[in-house]
Amino acid sequence: MLTDFSSNGTWVSFKGAASPVMLKRDSCMLHGSGEIGLGAAPGDFTAPTLTFQVIDDA
Repeated sequence: MLTDFSSNGTWVSFKGAASPVMLKRDSCMLHGSGEIGLGAAPGDFTAPTLTFQVIDDA
């Protein structure tokens, strides 16, 4: 689960998705893999970006 508490928002780009999800004081469940942009969309190279991969132990 990713929850944004910031003023500028957080963007989540899931691998294979057409467009990123914008969170502003909201939450979303992470699945698969992708990128998280802090304060800007993941394609904005001036903003900090994290990559993620959810590992399923099932």
